[in-house]
Amino acid sequence: MFKSVKKVAITTTLMLTGMKLFNVYTEQTLTSVTPSSNDKIFLWKEMKINYAEKGTPGRPALLLLHNLDPASSKEEWNRIDHILSQHFHIYELDLPGCGKSDKPNIIYINYMYVQMIGDFIKKLGAALSEEEYEKVGEDVWIAKSANVFPSAYIHGPAIIGKGAEVRHCAFIRGNALVGEGAVVGNSTELKNVVLFNKVQVPHYNYVGDSILGYKAHMGAGSITSNVKSDKTLVVVKGDTEIETGRKKFGAVLGDHVEVGCNSVLNPGTVVGRESHIYPVSSVRGVVPEKSIYKDAERIVPAHE
Repeated sequence: MFKSVKKVAITTTLMLTGMKLFNVYTEQTLTSVTPSSNDKIFLWKEMKINYAEKGTPGRPALLLLHNLDPASSKEEWNRIDHILSQHFHIYELDLPGCGKSDKPNIIYINYMYVQMIGDFIKKLGAALSEEEYEKVGEDVWIAKSANVFPSAYIHGPAIIGKGAEVRHCAFIRGNALVGEGAVVGNSTELKNVVLFNKVQVPHYNYVGDSILGYKAHMGAGSITSNVKSDKTLVVVKGDTEIETGRKKFGAVLGDHVEVGCNSVLNPGTVVGRESHIYPVSSVRGVVPEKSIYKDAERIVPAHE
């Protein structure tokens, strides 16, 4: 995890059907059960966005986003946020049209939520220590101990953590959080990503709409494919199917995952921690933790 870097790990499934009317109907119920001691307001495009701030300021920041099933709100985190708050400075949002946030009579689309979340991240970035971070350009914060090569391109919003290295011709397209000690290599492209501490994407990688856990490593030429060829919405397929409601969804890698050279992680891939992917693999679905992925028919437990 990021240590002193204000960061955001975004975990959300966007499902819009029926959400608007149902949440207007249930607003009074949610208000009556929602604790208000930690609630605050973020003003966004003339809307009041309700959020809660929990845990200890100065700890790594964690942004928790709820589902968009009917009646969803930040309260769905109540069962675990007391545990997370022991290690993180937590921000829990009620997205527009949900919970205690405003519910204007508008058409709710994914892009609106992406915009709002991006603006909230910028608000967090502005709170970074000026002694440790330098703001470079618009909504780009780079740790003073990071090594960013002159030929790298970084578009905001982006935060580059302490001791990170962004090498020659890296292309960071925005909405990127690069953790402490992480390596973004030669000609690697990032977009809509969270790279936890010490992640390595060092050689000709594409990582889009994805989350890579602590010390995850992608071999040379390996990529996350984030759009299906038929442009339909991505579904994560494991023991159960999870409809993401998103056209673009790359991969989620657990801690210490190793991805072999020239492998493709197809849209909606989830790889459990400490698993290994053979080189030149085409991976889809869910790979259990502590496994070795040889091919789709041969996924075997890793030896201790």
